[in-house]
Amino acid sequence: MAQTTQRLYDLNETKAGFLHNFVKHTKWAPTETPFYLTDKIVLGIIGKDPFGTKIERIFQGRPVHGRNWEIKRATKIRQLWGCHVIFVCASEKENFKDILEYCRKHSVLTVSDNIPNFCAAGGIINFTENVANRRLGFEINIEAAKRAKLTLNTNLVRLAVRIVGDN
Repeated sequence: MAQTTQRLYDLNETKAGFLHNFVKHTKWAPTETPFYLTDKIVLGIIGKDPFGTKIERIFQGRPVHGRNWEIKRATKIRQLWGCHVIFVCASEKENFKDILEYCRKHSVLTVSDNIPNFCAAGGIINFTENVANRRLGFEINIEAAKRAKLTLNTNLVRLAVRIVGDN
């Protein structure tokens, strides 16, 4: 049991590092005022948070685009209005389509925690896990990023294990 807990702990720490890099390699359109009106990158976490307070410690002192981080947690997507990034926890696999519908109205980078069909439904990045190889990867929906007025760095796109289009 301790080994499983340690593996999950390390996996969530790795996911936090990936999230940092996703934002680092994403550009918001200059016309998207919510992004440019704030002095912080706001990460919203919806659902049962796998990170706990660890994500604040990981992001502290590691600004992106010249901005420090602010982390918000919520159980309803409307509580996360104004976030630049929405992390959809695995606990929201039954609600993710409603979450994406709300996010489509905003320039927000949506990332999910290994939710099947997340990118096919219009999410931008979905973590994937190969349990047999103990490898973490991610898939990307480039069209969804364009609709959100986001530009993903080509080096980030090349690292994706899969490029997904909308259904």
